[in-house]
Amino acid sequence: MEYKLPKSKSVTQFLIVNLEQDVSQRPNQPYNRSLLSDLEVTQSFEDFIKNVDTQMNYTLELLNVE
Repeated sequence: MEYKLPKSKSVTQFLIVNLEQDVSQRPNQPYNRSLLSDLEVTQSFEDFIKNVDTQMNYTLELLNVE
């Protein structure tokens, strides 16, 4: 599919794909939503103010487990 912006006349293209995966739906998973994580990481207000990426740090800690 191609889309042309009216003022700038810039043209962008993208594909339309109907992709269905063979993954069973979980009871807490809303329809048309990607898979939900088993882990929940919340960012504190302090981390937000300090621009700390809480989710990335948590993930890196998980990967470093020996």
